[in-house]
Amino acid sequence: MTTLNCSGAFAPGVTLCRLMVVDSGGCGGIPGQSGGIRRKRDSRGSPDTGLTTALPPRVRGADIPHRPESFAAPLVQNPARRDVPNSSHAGNKQDRFGAGCAPARELTMLGMNILRAPAWAARLLAVVLMMALAACGGGGGGGGSDAGANGTPPPVPLGVTISGVAPAATVTGGSIKFTSAATGGTAPYTYQWAFGDGVTLGGAAAGAVVDHAFASASRYSVLLTVTDAAGKRAEASTFVVVESPDGLSVQAANAGVYSVGQPVTVWASSLSLTPVQFDWDFGDGRTAQGANPQLAYAAKGQYTISVVATYDNGIKRRASTTVNVSTDAPTLSISAPALVYLQNGAPVTVSPALEAGESVSLEVDGQAFASISPTYNYVSFKKTGTYEVKATRRNTTGATAVATFSVTVQEPTVPSGLTLSVSQTSVKPGEASASVYLSGNVTGDNTNPSNVVFDYRWDFGDGSPASTTYGGVIHTFPATGTYTVTLTVKNQYGLTSSATGTISVGPRQVLKQLAGESVSETRVDGPALQARFRSPNRLAFDAAGNLFIGDAGNSAVRKLTPQGVVSTVKLRYDNCGVWGDDTSAYLAPYDNGALDLFMTCGGLQRVSADGTLLNPTNWTTTPVGVDLAIGGVARAADGALAFAGSSVIRRLETDGTVTYLAGVLNAYAGNGADGQGIAATFNGTYSIGYDAAGALYVAESNRIRKVSANGTVTTVAGRVYNGLPYQTTDGQGAAADFTWIRDIAVAADGTVLVLQDDGKIRKITPAGLVSTLPVLSAGRLRAIAVAPDGTVVVADAYQNVIQRINADFSLTTIAGTPPAFARIDGAANAAAFWGTSGIAQGPSGAIYVADGMNHALRKISPSGQVTTLAVFSSNSVQIYGTTPYLRSIPRLGGVAVDDQENVYVADSFMNVIRKVAPDGTQSVLAGEEGTMGYANGPAAQARFYSPLGVAVDAARNVYVADFNHAIRKITPAGVVSTIAGIGGYPNFQDGTGNGAYFNFPSHLTAAPDGTVYVSDYGNARIRKITPAGVVTTIAGRANGSYCDVDGPLGANCAWAPMGLALDPVSGELYIAANYGVLRLRTDGWLEKVLASDNSRRTMPGWLPANLNTVEGVAVLSNGQLAMTSGNAVMVTAFQP
Repeated sequence: MTTLNCSGAFAPGVTLCRLMVVDSGGCGGIPGQSGGIRRKRDSRGSPDTGLTTALPPRVRGADIPHRPESFAAPLVQNPARRDVPNSSHAGNKQDRFGAGCAPARELTMLGMNILRAPAWAARLLAVVLMMALAACGGGGGGGGSDAGANGTPPPVPLGVTISGVAPAATVTGGSIKFTSAATGGTAPYTYQWAFGDGVTLGGAAAGAVVDHAFASASRYSVLLTVTDAAGKRAEASTFVVVESPDGLSVQAANAGVYSVGQPVTVWASSLSLTPVQFDWDFGDGRTAQGANPQLAYAAKGQYTISVVATYDNGIKRRASTTVNVSTDAPTLSISAPALVYLQNGAPVTVSPALEAGESVSLEVDGQAFASISPTYNYVSFKKTGTYEVKATRRNTTGATAVATFSVTVQEPTVPSGLTLSVSQTSVKPGEASASVYLSGNVTGDNTNPSNVVFDYRWDFGDGSPASTTYGGVIHTFPATGTYTVTLTVKNQYGLTSSATGTISVGPRQVLKQLAGESVSETRVDGPALQARFRSPNRLAFDAAGNLFIGDAGNSAVRKLTPQGVVSTVKLRYDNCGVWGDDTSAYLAPYDNGALDLFMTCGGLQRVSADGTLLNPTNWTTTPVGVDLAIGGVARAADGALAFAGSSVIRRLETDGTVTYLAGVLNAYAGNGADGQGIAATFNGTYSIGYDAAGALYVAESNRIRKVSANGTVTTVAGRVYNGLPYQTTDGQGAAADFTWIRDIAVAADGTVLVLQDDGKIRKITPAGLVSTLPVLSAGRLRAIAVAPDGTVVVADAYQNVIQRINADFSLTTIAGTPPAFARIDGAANAAAFWGTSGIAQGPSGAIYVADGMNHALRKISPSGQVTTLAVFSSNSVQIYGTTPYLRSIPRLGGVAVDDQENVYVADSFMNVIRKVAPDGTQSVLAGEEGTMGYANGPAAQARFYSPLGVAVDAARNVYVADFNHAIRKITPAGVVSTIAGIGGYPNFQDGTGNGAYFNFPSHLTAAPDGTVYVSDYGNARIRKITPAGVVTTIAGRANGSYCDVDGPLGANCAWAPMGLALDPVSGELYIAANYGVLRLRTDGWLEKVLASDNSRRTMPGWLPANLNTVEGVAVLSNGQLAMTSGNAVMVTAFQP
């Protein structure tokens, strides 16, 4: 068989062809059979060049098998025929020529044209060519023949095929089996495999069947070369696809943690192609197919779930995950109380108890409404009636258990049992003010939320309603009259109830002064010696000689000009604190008449010379840091302010920045070290001042230190502690000793004047020599300053004056009016008392006052004229042991008046009870003057121990509160006995007679029937003694000290009770106590009528006003109150 193979363009317009002649026994011969011609390959495995010819481009000859023997022959193209279509061929490199073949219809010969011929002509030409080859020996080279010598068929040519690839595709690392079949040639065969990944396999290790694993993903061309025993070779090839094993993962819901019986959801995810099949193994012997299988495990344990995913190309990927069945299946039992209130938390019981991470959700009719946690099991039900609730318990793995329970939810009702209470049904003479306390209370079942009220609406009947969230309110009625108060309360369901009450309001009351030295005019400006101060404690001069005064008791700063005029500096707050707290002002004058000052109330303030406040809004209470407690302020020459406090010195520069100078914050070193900056320590930093050279002097508790401009600290004089408290030693530098230093003043030359707390004034020269100035002061010196001309002034806080130290060291008052501290009779405020205590009103309307320090009995007539009724001897020296008394025991105690205007006075200093007749005649009713003791019997033989309280009943029995813990009685016949308590045995106990105990009883009062009320000072209680001697407690409580609480017995407090007064009309008891004047109502409720904050200034005005202190109290015939306070007598009065 002859075939023609055109392999491609040889040159422009020329096609290179090979002509192969194979003796195949005709056109339908099969290559490779006897008589066939084998195709030859060159050494590179490519078909040998063979017979070639050239055809024009339009000729598309078939691929012709050829023999090694070849030749070339020129063919002539017929240029007349060019429309012959191309031939077609199956593309097999061993196609047969004949039927089914498409020989060229257009031939050419290299370099020459021949006649284009039809197909039959081409076929004819091919026949001629084949005949020519046959004449040459069947196409063999040089006329040779492949036939055997005896005419046997030639051997079958060597051939090989790759008959199997399993699998045709896999993943890296997966093994592929290659199966081949070699035919023909001469056995045995040798195999050489090239897998396309750089790996070959040959020799004894290779065979017709091999396995190979590819290390990386790719498409690989695999070539097999087979060599037979004769050295003949044949080849076959195929390809395989190798993909990455990645891209498949298995995930389990719930983070892979489950409970027994809980559905486990797993799924496989493929990143690239979609698998066509999933095969699962659940690790417990069960398998399944599908993308998302579900299952549950019957026992706890860890299980490995694996899947094999098969893809459409045959690849299989594997993945696995582990699930932990760690928890038993949950169970649930649940119940609620038999009766539940709407929208009110009811406890729901869950069993077994919920553990951390578990919860129970509740639903009704498919709607969830609540959840229960391990820490909170209260549920608010939002529907009334009886119904079933579905509960679902969910444990930490999400496994659930379901149970149901029934609940009955009650319909809400209106608040029941509402009552309205008022502190008094009328405001009448003696009342504090028109302010009334009203309270509403729902008395119904408090377990029912319908009776829980947080919305109170008040209608006071005066056109000014109010709303509160609690049941109490204080209301001030605007005018006298009768008012109907209506209280409406609303519960959480919006349901309401109402209650009403009636109150009658009379005129309002004020506190005013009746007699004695003025208590209100303690801040008076004007000419220096007419001005008034209260507890001045700071002094500072400016360059022009103006003296600024810190008027602490008035919470003010005052200015004394060189011309002798006192004025008040306008501050940010005119009256700091409550009721005028004593407030110190640290002063730092600048220029002429201007001032910087610092007060805890109002902060840092700057006032110009004309009195204008320069920083009314831009101010701070911590000018140099919140960590520094300011104890001293001074102005430097450059205008900066130095602040001392908390053991450091800081500066506030003129640009507002804060700089550090010396010391260590809060390092109160016992031996404060000298040094620079933080190397220095202070034992406290208090009063400070600059000299003309710019050195800053600092007062510690017992030393004077000096700080230079660069922060170097040295000790000028004194020692931290000399081992002898309150020792004053003159000397050089550290050899000198100081007691507690209160203030310093620094002169321009560096001389330092030191004011000690004991009133002594020390002088330190610039050389450090300390001496004591022989200045004698009867008062309490609290401040010192040096004027530009060298004048030294001091502030006397006791006499409330400013004094100059003269050259002979005597003192001259230059501003202020000292208290009288005298007994001066006269009209109202022209009179003077000194230490008032007991007070009572007689049948004539006159008021009698015990003037303690003057040891006299004073009388105030109804017209306000003050006279001295009696002066008592006071030649005794009273000695007391330890007492709970907050102040010094007054020399005179209580006062009582009988129906004949005889006045009884408890003389605590002389230990007797005195009687003064209306004409002033005095006598000792019982006891012996100057003799302290405890004895009953005839009046002259009886002994008392600092008796403070005295009272008289309608039968003229006199009762005495003996400070020796007993209540004594003096009959009109002069016999003294003890009716309650045991002398010398302080304690607390109710009982009868000596079965009761008292603790330093201070005052008492008596009802006409002989019932006695006692201020049990040490026990902070009010006691009642019946005529039969039965003692009970009616106010106050244990641990009542430092307590200021209104209310009923058991809750109220009566700390440090003193004077008592009984209103004979209402039966109400008034008590002079530490926190003011209290009233004990007949219903047992104790309330404050007037305030008292102790040691601060008295503030007259609308009640509750404020009293400095209060010692005695009396109910006047008009229902008003009279009280003793300091050196004055105060009263309440109606005022429209």
